[in-house]
Amino acid sequence: MFVRAPRIVVVSPHLDDAALSMGATISRAARAGAHVTALTVFAGDPDSVADAGPWDRACGFGSARDAARVRREEDVRACAILGATPAWLAFADVEYEPEHDADAIWAALAPCLAGAQLVLTPGFPLHHPDHEWLTRLLVARLPADAPLAFYVEQPYANTAAIGRGYDRASLGKVARIGVRSAAGRRLQAPQPSDTIGQIAATPLEWIAAGADAEARDAKRRAILAYGSQLDGLGGRLTERIRLYEWGWGGEGVGLKQAGAAADTVET
Repeated sequence: MFVRAPRIVVVSPHLDDAALSMGATISRAARAGAHVTALTVFAGDPDSVADAGPWDRACGFGSARDAARVRREEDVRACAILGATPAWLAFADVEYEPEHDADAIWAALAPCLAGAQLVLTPGFPLHHPDHEWLTRLLVARLPADAPLAFYVEQPYANTAAIGRGYDRASLGKVARIGVRSAAGRRLQAPQPSDTIGQIAATPLEWIAAGADAEARDAKRRAILAYGSQLDGLGGRLTERIRLYEWGWGGEGVGLKQAGAAADTVET
């Protein structure tokens, strides 16, 4: 699959999701001349006076302000590697704000999507509450014919299929995915009963967005730019994502079987 939309918005719940999940596709599209925006919705407030939440504290930050500032700097570096334009909304994630204000977030988000020929949002496995909440918002408030597609989220998808590293329990799964066996594909493939099938309320066609070596390397380097997050995301992060996408055939994108987003890809 090759994305050929001239203006693409990758909706990133947090500061790293776009690169982790769609970095190679972003790089390839940008090199082909597309304008790609990595739009982070829960980018935090660099003027916040809150103490660091559990995740940010585990990453070494003492305050929400410091976390937002440093993580935005990381996002700038990662997006420069990928050829994307970073954009941030200063909303807090679920650790700081358990109940999101849908109207306020949509009022800030909608103008950022105007004119996009393709909008990509989290789609599978939707294990993180911010990811699921955001995708539900987009599906509910965008027009039914909007060019909306869904992406396989990393590292959540490979963690669900393989685990957080390589140990005795996961080696068989790693092998099945690595040789692209039917059993390995079953470990990876979204099922109709998954959350996204319920949210989209229509069957999705999941396509592998193949990438060339330059795009894969750009993704690897972009992931490493998020230095504050690497330890918390588990060992051998880039290797695990690379393995998963080898088995899948690239980054995964879910398309409504009949919809405007399908017109923006070549298969």
